[in-house]
Order: sequence, then C-alpha cells, then structure tokens
Amino acid sequence: MKTLIVIRHAKAVAHDAAPTDFERALAPRGHEEAARVATHLSAHCPAPDMMFVSTAKRTEETAVHFAAAWNIDQGAIVHEPRVYDAPLRMLMTLIAELPENVSTVAIVGHNPSVSDLVYYLTSGEYAGMSTSTVVIVDMQHAATWDEIASGTGRVRAVYEAASLGR
Repeated sequence: MKTLIVIRHAKAVAHDAAPTDFERALAPRGHEEAARVATHLSAHCPAPDMMFVSTAKRTEETAVHFAAAWNIDQGAIVHEPRVYDAPLRMLMTLIAELPENVSTVAIVGHNPSVSDLVYYLTSGEYAGMSTSTVVIVDMQHAATWDEIASGTGRVRAVYEAASLGR
C-alpha cells in the first residue's frame, strides 16, 4: 500500500509583506500552528520515507517544522520547484515518478493544488484544505505509484490546526 501525507503550508504573511508571492514567509501564527500540527502528527503517524516540498519560502518554513518533529534526515527531503503553483496534472506526474521502494511520501504545497489532489484521489471524500492542514490518504490497492488515479485513495486522517487547540 502507498500512502500520501498531503500538507498545506501554514499561515503566511500578507501578500504586500513580501516582494513576490514566492517569497512570502510564515506569519508568527503560521510558525506556531505548523509546530503544533507537526508535533501532534508525529505522535500519531510514522515519518514518511520522503518529503516533496515546494521551494516557496512559506512551504520550506512549514516543512522545517514537520521534518524536525519526525526527525527526518535532510537527504529524504526533496526541494521540488514544480510543486509551487502546480496544477493537479503536475502533482500526479511527480507522484507517478516516485521510487517504488518508497511507500509513504509527504507533499508540502499550496492551495488549490493540495486540495485538488486530495479531492481527486478520494473522489471528493475531503475538500478544501485550510492552512496548517494535513490529510493522510491511503492508496489501499496501489502497489506502485503509477497505479494511483482518481478515486483510488481513502482518507485515513485529517489534522487541522484549528481543531487541535492551542
């Protein structure tokens, strides 16, 4: 079975607080929420074999919290520019290209891409990821990454900063 851990970046600063959207950092609240969700998730979900992280500043900063909570080796983190502003087709291409010896992958990305991915994989079982949300999707009948398609996934768990309290 293959598993995707889909992570939407934490709350970022306002658009006018950075020269470009790509350079937007996490807001203080974003750092707090990312750390809280990452700590909670690490207690309930084993670390992924690999993390794919958008190279935008806010996703890189979000990923730091999850990598620390899971104690992930830096060699298992792939800083992937194609995740930034990726259409669903691009995310599916990246997933299909994953090494077969990897069974669990975390993707740290942006909306609408991550919400579209979860919706597509689960036939609408979950939609609309807010910031600092993690959805774990099990591909129960997929032995290889290229077998993953629409409706092949089931939501195992959802972790949202808002529901975890402070």
